[in-house]
Amino acid sequence: MPTIKLLMTGDELLIGDIIDTNSSYIAKSLFDIGIKVSEKVTIGDQQSILVEKISQLSQSADVLIINGGLGPTEDDLTSLALANCMQEQLVEHTKAIAHLKSWAEKKRMALTPSNLKQAQLPESADIIANAIGSAVGIYVKLNDCHVFCTPGVPSELKVMIEDEIKPKLAELFSSHKKVHVKKYLTFGIGE
Repeated sequence: MPTIKLLMTGDELLIGDIIDTNSSYIAKSLFDIGIKVSEKVTIGDQQSILVEKISQLSQSADVLIINGGLGPTEDDLTSLALANCMQEQLVEHTKAIAHLKSWAEKKRMALTPSNLKQAQLPESADIIANAIGSAVGIYVKLNDCHVFCTPGVPSELKVMIEDEIKPKLAELFSSHKKVHVKKYLTFGIGE
């Protein structure tokens, strides 16, 4: 069975402004296809810690899913941290620019420099399509680990997990033994 780890990012998760429903969604969704998450780490928006955790987790996992930090604000640091871990430069990704232009047209708005920040990805990155939001996801291989980066917006995450990430994981790990669980509902007895 592959080793799957989650890295949830954002100060809002650590100060209690936002309840982390994304990690439970990811874990449940992957478990439904027989893949179990083995570890979850939550960190704030600090570049040095993000680089350290990405490096550390990618060395001990087959798959690392990073959630959050892909947006247009200054504290969205996932792309830069990932590029640092890979010893690559951030570059303007052609497909990400095309996605942003299409997204802006649908919203009838002009792209701002902060929006365009979302198209700055590590050189070797592939994008993960985001059918509803402005930030594309990122896919890279780091330390023989498949790294998937997703936005923190729950509705965007759900679409990306179902449409993009689960099919890729099913393809990558089709030969691995899957977890099978039987659940029995009982009442009137203790745990």
